Amino acid sequence: MNNSTCGLMTEEEKELTNNVRTGLPVLEVTTGLLLRDGKFFCGRRRKGMSMAGKWEFPGGKIEPGETAERCVVRELAEELHVSAAVLASLGVIEHDYDDFRIRLHVFICEITDGSEPASAEHTDTSWRTVSELENLGWDECDIRIFPRLKRWLDGNGD
Repeated sequence: MNNSTCGLMTEEEKELTNNVRTGLPVLEVTTGLLLRDGKFFCGRRRKGMSMAGKWEFPGGKIEPGETAERCVVRELAEELHVSAAVLASLGVIEHDYDDFRIRLHVFICEITDGSEPASAEHTDTSWRTVSELENLGWDECDIRIFPRLKRWLDGNGD
């Protein structure tokens, strides 16, 4: 787990890191926390998708030869039809599911073309504050973003 941009791990994060199993196939993915006016864009996954009904930040799989930063910008363009730039990295979160491990590269991003996100992958989308986000139903891997996000916000005066 890379915490170089996020400060020291909390005890909860250390325990979760210790629970990561070896020998599972690894899926490298990114997520972009789009920031605008102190709120972050999120969406609820549609029926028929894995983790249907859970809230998430947009993102997707890193392609061979692609950097995590380029991936998140590409995914935001493909998934939400916006041009975006990376503002900061919140590091990498590793989490084990039953049959694979996810390595989630987490980025704070901003929309650069002034457009409004439009998603066909979600039943509901909205801009929310961190406290509002924490009250939604998230997958257990995504929940681990919030301590890092709060530390980043505390360090950036937001």
